[in-house]
Amino acid sequence: MALSSTIPWGYLEPINNIYPRGILTKSSYIIGRHPTECDIVLDSNDLRQHEYFIHLSSKHFIIEYINNNNRSIVFRDVSRNGCYIDGELVHNSKISFQNNEHIISLALKENRAYRFIHLSGLFGVIDLDERYLKANLLGSGSFADVYKAISYVTQTYHAIKIINKDQCEKQIGPGFSKYLYREVSIHGSVDHPCILRRFNVYHEKSDLFVEMEYASGGSLFDRIHKTYIMTEDECKFIFYQIACALTYLHRIKIVHRDIKPANVLLMSNERETIAKLSDFGVAKYIYASSRYLNTTIAGTQQFMAPEVQFQTGHSTNADVWSFGMTLLNAFVGDTIFRLRGIRALNSISHTKRDLKEILIKTLEKNTFARPDMNQLFRYTWFRDSVCFERIQKLIHSQTGKYLNLPYERLLVVGVVFTTPPQTINGSRGFYTKYDKKPDQLSIRYFTPLKHADVQPIVFHDVHGPELELFCQNKVVFRKIRPYLFIDLPMVPDDEFYIRILSIDPNYRTPGILGFTNAHRSVFVEDFNKLPAGDLIALYDRKEFWILNEDAFDERLNELDEYCFVYDKSGEIHMWRNNESTSPTKTVAYADASQKFYPFFFLNGRITALSLFGLISLTKTINQPLPEKEKDDNAGLCQLCCDRSTNCVLIPCGHVFFCFDCKDLFEKQSAKKCCLNCRKEYTNIFEIEDD
Repeated sequence: MALSSTIPWGYLEPINNIYPRGILTKSSYIIGRHPTECDIVLDSNDLRQHEYFIHLSSKHFIIEYINNNNRSIVFRDVSRNGCYIDGELVHNSKISFQNNEHIISLALKENRAYRFIHLSGLFGVIDLDERYLKANLLGSGSFADVYKAISYVTQTYHAIKIINKDQCEKQIGPGFSKYLYREVSIHGSVDHPCILRRFNVYHEKSDLFVEMEYASGGSLFDRIHKTYIMTEDECKFIFYQIACALTYLHRIKIVHRDIKPANVLLMSNERETIAKLSDFGVAKYIYASSRYLNTTIAGTQQFMAPEVQFQTGHSTNADVWSFGMTLLNAFVGDTIFRLRGIRALNSISHTKRDLKEILIKTLEKNTFARPDMNQLFRYTWFRDSVCFERIQKLIHSQTGKYLNLPYERLLVVGVVFTTPPQTINGSRGFYTKYDKKPDQLSIRYFTPLKHADVQPIVFHDVHGPELELFCQNKVVFRKIRPYLFIDLPMVPDDEFYIRILSIDPNYRTPGILGFTNAHRSVFVEDFNKLPAGDLIALYDRKEFWILNEDAFDERLNELDEYCFVYDKSGEIHMWRNNESTSPTKTVAYADASQKFYPFFFLNGRITALSLFGLISLTKTINQPLPEKEKDDNAGLCQLCCDRSTNCVLIPCGHVFFCFDCKDLFEKQSAKKCCLNCRKEYTNIFEIEDD
């Protein structure tokens, strides 16, 4: 939309879309139903069909801009039924608008028609002034102002930060441009649902204009200082998000250095809202060549880590301290925090044990003993799946994005069989019973786990021949000893996930779930020494073995998902299908000071399962063992695993057959498609012997 030659001074934003919007540039406007005497006409097909239309007057109100010393805006009601300004009746009288925004209701208080927004002139940048109206000042700093901006086209809000280069030079010195460009560069390089988005940057002679996302809920500073003391649940909802944002920044080697309530922006005034980290003015990259940043003091003193204040050198852990101080400020409120500072920690009730534990850890004065942001998620206060689910749903509903799990994830996929399918029907039947490849089945219950994070699973040779069957999955055929050891030495807070893929109802028991503190060499190098039948013999070994024959009950079904979590108390809990916040049952009691490898002895109803998620805070999953020089199964038919390969699918080349399996496959296949890539094949090519 082209601008009028006159600078706009006001904007009538429709609250109800049946009313026309108005950009006010003239000194006076008449608003009402009269088609010729009103500047903004309240008459349309949609409006005529509305119940409020009959209450509108031919001339309902007049709004004027008086260009005196105060540049005042006067609202005058000239209707028969009156108006309501911010809920207060104005009838045949006039008032001056004192605030930047006012709600205008016509005739009836509930008929909220307009939000009047006082505009602040022009930005002075052609590209910005062609796209935005410059609204009220949102905030000011030592050398920057932030204004609200309204899009001409979409009527959505953005924020425009205007950085005065002269003021920067006075405060920072001649090298100020380096700091400015570093701020906008770092801010523009990050992409996270809980970090305020930066859009375009405009370089002018005296100012730098930065176009950013608008946060309608103001800052956490505003909420703490102007409203109420926040509850623990409200604090967790907001600080969970900020912790995720900081974890992301630290992972990509950025330290923020100015975490405080004023730099946490809220996207709405709701108690549960999206929170976003902002202001990268003193943020900096961490270079791999040095453990510490320089000793420059950066940030806000009240929230500054000791190593920053005393200039002993600081890194990302300085953000952890500032995070703790900001959380403390939010929970105890402004008055106590200003009076007591870090000593306000002593005022927190002993009943808030988990919260207090987080604060004590983050406010550890010794930077070496202070946990990093990633390690904070080990603690109980952050291990709140219900809170995370609420945050996840809110972020996805408003942005279409997902908030990634904050801890280090080591996610894997694979399919495990207790016995090999011996016929083509058996092999193909398993893969066609589901609508997707087994490794691509959607996660139905534990939805925070995403397939985008999944890595290939590695099975060791001791578990049976390792084959590329159909889906290029690592498929394991159980032979004499139906063990499945998961190569994850679990410590408290680690967890893993499985999905049941196939059940044989002819067995009475489901199979055995176990845990052992044995060294991994027991199941890697000495696998054949483990008992093949009765597992009671495991109790005679020197290692500690936990066996549970009743972990799975009669509700066991195909596609069930199970989560196993090693608790700090030493208990290992199991959740079935994410049914509740409390565990389905406790499946083992272990010594929390030791690591335990989980394993399955698949001698019952469970005939196939997939391991689709491992979450470890210690990153201790081992690398695959070196491959053998010779593959004992090389050259065998991938379907029967018995006879030599003579045929291959053309053109994809994914599946190799023997002659017998080729004939059966062609006869019994309803569609000519590869069971690996699911694409149509043109022929099965016979391979001649050399």
